[in-house]
Amino acid sequence: MSRYEKGEANPKAHIIEHCMHLVHWECQDKELSVDELAEKVRIQLGREDQAHLRVALSKLIDGLLAEKNMAGNMSQHSNFNGD
Repeated sequence: MSRYEKGEANPKAHIIEHCMHLVHWECQDKELSVDELAEKVRIQLGREDQAHLRVALSKLIDGLLAEKNMAGNMSQHSNFNGD
């Protein structure tokens, strides 16, 4: 979550939808702020029975961050070589 909040990762839509389901998005009386939503997701993912989802999200975020870094490195390498 912190990587997403910092703009360092962009989870896939099905992960976001699952997180929204965890916090009962469709049952909200008011629109939540980003901070309120993030806190609800943190609380729900903190439950012991959600360990598998925490691992999956962590791997997804790590993979997305690695892809972003690799793309940035390739772009820098291309610029350095005058391509």
